[in-house]
Amino acid sequence: MSATGPARRARSPLPASRGARLLREGEAVAAAALAVALLAFGLPRVAGVGWGQVGAVLAQLTVAEVALLAAVWLAGLAAQTVALSAALPGLSHRRAFFLNITGSAVSNLLPLGGAAGSAVNYWAVRGWGFGTPAFLRWALVTNIWDVLGRLAVPAAALGWFLASGTHSEALTTAGLGACATLLALVVVTAFVLREPRRVRWLGRVVDPVATLVRRPPAPGTSYSDRVVAAVASVADLVRVAWVRLTVGKLMYAVLQAVLLWLCLDLLGARPPLVVVAGAFAVERLLSLAVISPAATGIVELGMTGLLVGLGTAPAPAAAAVLLYRLFVIGMEVPVGGALLGWWLLQRLRDRRREPVREAVARSRRWPTPGPRTLGDPRWRRDGRGDTGGPSMAAFPTAPAAPAPRPVTYPVHLDADTTPHASRWLWLVKWLLAIPHVVVLALLWVAFAVLSIVAFFAILVTGSYPRALFDFNAGVLRWSWRVAYWSYGALGTDRYPPFTLDEVPDYPAHLEVDYPEHLSRGLVLVKWWLLAIPHYVVVALLVGSGTYAVETADRWRTVGAQTGLIGVLVLVAGVLLAATGRYPQALYDLLLGLNRWVIRVAAYVGLMTDAYPPFRLDQGPHEPLAMGFATPGAPAPTSGSSVAGPATGPGAGWAAAGTGSPTGSTPEGAGGGPGGAYPPAPMGPPPGAGGAPPRRSGWGAGRVVGVVAGSVAVLVSLGLLTGGLALVVADNAAREDGLVTVVDRSVRSAGYAVVTPSAVVDSRSDGTDWAARVVGDVRIRVTPQAAGQSVFVGIGPTADVDRYLGGVARTQVATRSSGDRDLAGAAPSTAPAQAGFWVAQAQGAGTVDLRWRPSSGDWSVVVMNTNASAGVLATVVAGAELPWLGTAGAVLIVVGVLLLVAGAVLVVVMVQRASARHTGPPVQAGAS
Repeated sequence: MSATGPARRARSPLPASRGARLLREGEAVAAAALAVALLAFGLPRVAGVGWGQVGAVLAQLTVAEVALLAAVWLAGLAAQTVALSAALPGLSHRRAFFLNITGSAVSNLLPLGGAAGSAVNYWAVRGWGFGTPAFLRWALVTNIWDVLGRLAVPAAALGWFLASGTHSEALTTAGLGACATLLALVVVTAFVLREPRRVRWLGRVVDPVATLVRRPPAPGTSYSDRVVAAVASVADLVRVAWVRLTVGKLMYAVLQAVLLWLCLDLLGARPPLVVVAGAFAVERLLSLAVISPAATGIVELGMTGLLVGLGTAPAPAAAAVLLYRLFVIGMEVPVGGALLGWWLLQRLRDRRREPVREAVARSRRWPTPGPRTLGDPRWRRDGRGDTGGPSMAAFPTAPAAPAPRPVTYPVHLDADTTPHASRWLWLVKWLLAIPHVVVLALLWVAFAVLSIVAFFAILVTGSYPRALFDFNAGVLRWSWRVAYWSYGALGTDRYPPFTLDEVPDYPAHLEVDYPEHLSRGLVLVKWWLLAIPHYVVVALLVGSGTYAVETADRWRTVGAQTGLIGVLVLVAGVLLAATGRYPQALYDLLLGLNRWVIRVAAYVGLMTDAYPPFRLDQGPHEPLAMGFATPGAPAPTSGSSVAGPATGPGAGWAAAGTGSPTGSTPEGAGGGPGGAYPPAPMGPPPGAGGAPPRRSGWGAGRVVGVVAGSVAVLVSLGLLTGGLALVVADNAAREDGLVTVVDRSVRSAGYAVVTPSAVVDSRSDGTDWAARVVGDVRIRVTPQAAGQSVFVGIGPTADVDRYLGGVARTQVATRSSGDRDLAGAAPSTAPAQAGFWVAQAQGAGTVDLRWRPSSGDWSVVVMNTNASAGVLATVVAGAELPWLGTAGAVLIVVGVLLLVAGAVLVVVMVQRASARHTGPPVQAGAS
């Protein structure tokens, strides 16, 4: 050591490690001070309001509104787990949520805190058994997608601004910059990932630098090879997972934007949606400037400045921005910190218990040794000397894990290899399908009710009750058979059987693997939030359906657009009628589309946690290799496919590739080399010399019972809802003893506003039923112009028509959008001078008209008192409705009785079905 070395170190005021630590602490304090200064002094200047006004706006929030915002925030975090789990195969949604919230909690506390958050994530991922390369690939891919998403939002907002004509110079500049950066990143990423060898030059630069800093690569390797291998690994991951990555990030961004819109709306800002999109784009873009922790202060000033500059009220805008950032940044710190602390305690507890577990394992695995002697093979590790430990070869070891075997998605849809349909029967199948349509409508009601029961069962116990699972799987199976026979595929002319159970000799089959355990957390979001992308796809495949829309004067049906499956089935039917042949390629495509729909139906029906793949598996049989089963899972037996464990009658031959137990496979379509479909099964199909079919226990009587109970439960819910609404209206919605039935503004450029005629008939015995049913009626009219004098009157429709004949007026409808303007001249006299009114009121300001209905044909007229043009007022009509309370109580009582009866009937039928399972048990497949 030289003499100068110690002297130089002695003159150093602080050790290097301590100095670096103090530097980092100083940076953190400075960044936090910057954030506080920007919020405390910059935000009021940008918004032009004081903190007192902002606090007054925030104080208006209710507990229910805060709960709604928290639910949307949590839904966004849950949606992002789709992308996070896709980037690290094998990572569950629960652990992805943990990584997201804990990493964000750490990174939000420090400037440039992403590295610290990544360190926490790395610690957790390594503890779960993932390797360092997998984590680095996960971090790289998720960050690339995150940056691309943050740049895509300003680009989209810029397009919206330009399309709407809204002008914002700042957003235009930022959007153009984001578009250019986004395009450059996409081009570079695609350029690198399409051919990983293009980055070999980067490794060649690293090799000499690493040698200089004494970090040379291992002998026989180079950093250039490592860089190429790493990029190839990332490219392979992106190629497989890009859809889930994009969908997850998109759902997260949409929910974050919804959260911002709710904050603005609940606090009274209510800007146009294009302005909300602009503010969200600014937040996405400025959040990349992590000078302060989580860019705090910078983002708030930018969002508030844009909102106020585009006409949003300053105090609500600033309050909404702070509330939004409190959720997306502030809430992550305590929640993530609590989860991280809990996880660390669990790790510490496990580490303390590890020596005890090891000692117990050794005592159970090793036999008690005899006296130790030099050379005893039991005490040698490799036979070359005494090591002081037992030879592992001398004692029994655990059996080797079996090789992984291929599995399929847990929903198995199968059909005959080739269709067997006649030329003309498909033209009348709509008529023949009516019995099945009626039965399936009732079965799907029961499916919905039992799915709700299963939802709570999974939430509490983590498992799907087997009897409910068998029933819902049977409903899917029945629906698939009917669709295959009718206008879902036109695959056969054999009429579908009326049963929930599998029919081995029918040409269409469906099995769903029973899951031994389902995620309690995933059940809260998978059926609505996570399934949104698949809902869009299924709508395109099946069609939008028919729905009713209320117009100004009537209900009309719209929609009824058929989907891709319907169009292709029509093409198949026309080809059948014209040529007598069903194109095999079209048949395979239809079965693949139906397979997609059924998988989504099972997933949203809570029957599996495996997310439906965005992959079109065409053909009558599923591919054998779609993944690998967990080592140690039971191997397939005779009668079950190598693609997965048998789950019911026909599962073996269905998944393995035969069309039916007796059907033949056409040349080129069956198994064997060059075949289009998987090879033939290894054993006979169930029911044909193999294992007997497993029956679910759902006989006809139990099915009828559970359907009747489900319908009763559904009807009871409607009765209870209506009864509660009537009781609430009777007790809480009355004003001066009247229930408001109409509250709307009326407007006319002419001289009068006229309602449609209302006909009131008396009973044959002379009883005026309207007076008993409706009671007293009050019409309150308030002019919207201060000091304006208005007139309101009720008169016979015939007299009103004569008085206003040829007068310019507005005929109102149920909705203001349906009001109809009639041209004409001014009235000949003032309204008060007409002598036909049965009730009238006039005056300046608000006027009230009271009337007790009687038999006749009546119309209501609103005019200015002096019969001048331009009528603008608010009309509120109330009625006594003395029967509301009694009717509501009756509906509630009937609804409760019907609910109890339906629930008892469902429970009894489910218990009987659970006790009557027959045949060998079904083993759940890997999912």
